[in-house]
Amino acid sequence: MVLQIVAPIHAEIYINITRVLMFLTVSIITSFLIEKRHLVEGKLRAYGKSLEQKIYEWEESYKKLEESANKPIILIGLKGKLLSLNNCAASNLGGKPKDYISKTLWDIFPKNVADERFKDHQKAIQSGRSNVKEITVSFKGIEYYYLSRIQPIRNKLGDINSVLILDNDITDRKKTEKYLVELEEKYHIVFENTGTATMIIKEDRTISIINTQCEKLSGYSKKEIENKMKWTDFVIPEEDEDVRSKLCQIDRGRP
Repeated sequence: MVLQIVAPIHAEIYINITRVLMFLTVSIITSFLIEKRHLVEGKLRAYGKSLEQKIYEWEESYKKLEESANKPIILIGLKGKLLSLNNCAASNLGGKPKDYISKTLWDIFPKNVADERFKDHQKAIQSGRSNVKEITVSFKGIEYYYLSRIQPIRNKLGDINSVLILDNDITDRKKTEKYLVELEEKYHIVFENTGTATMIIKEDRTISIINTQCEKLSGYSKKEIENKMKWTDFVIPEEDEDVRSKLCQIDRGRP
C-alpha cells in the first residue's frame, strides 16, 4: 500500500522537475535569441545609417559634379518630362533649373523639335544602349548645334526608367564651318569671274584647279587638265627654266 502511494508522488515530482528544466531551457534559449536579435538589429541599423550616409554623400558629389560641369546635363523621364537639369542646361534655355523641372519637352520646345528629340530617346530606350547624334535646336530665334549623347538609366531592378542627356555645344564650330564654306563659295565665284586665265598648281607641278578663262586658252577641258596635267605641259622647253625661276622667286616672296 505504501509503495503504491510513493510511486505516484515520485513520478509527479519528476514530471514537475522536467517541466521546470524545460521552461528554464526555453527561457535561456529565448533570452539568447532575443539578445542576438537585438545585436543583429543594432548592426543593421548602424549599417543602414552608414549606407544612407554614403548614398547622401554620393548624391551630393553627383550634384556638385553636375553643377560644376560646363555642359548641359538633363535627366528626362520615359514620357518626356524633365526630372532634373543642371544650371548650364537651364541657362541655355533661358532660366533656372526650377523653371523647367516637371515640364515636358513639348512645354519647352516647338512640337517638331520635341517630337524629334523624344523619338531619339525612344530609340535609346528600346535598344538599351546609348547613342550619339548631332542635333540642331532652334530656340527663341537662335540656332544651337549639339553633339548629343543619350544614355538609358536603369533602376535597381534593371528596368530603364529615364534617359540622361549629355549635350556638347558645338555651335561655334558649326558656325566656323559654315563661314568657311561660304568663304570658299565666294572665292570660287571670284576665281571663275576674274577675267584672267588662272590656275592653282600643286608642289609637284600638277594643276589642281583652273578657271573658265584658262580652260578656253588652253584648248583642253577642265576634266582633262585638273589633277592630270602639269603646268610644264603648257611651257615650251626653252622657256621652262625662265618660268621655273620666276615661280621660285614668287615662293620666296620676291616679285
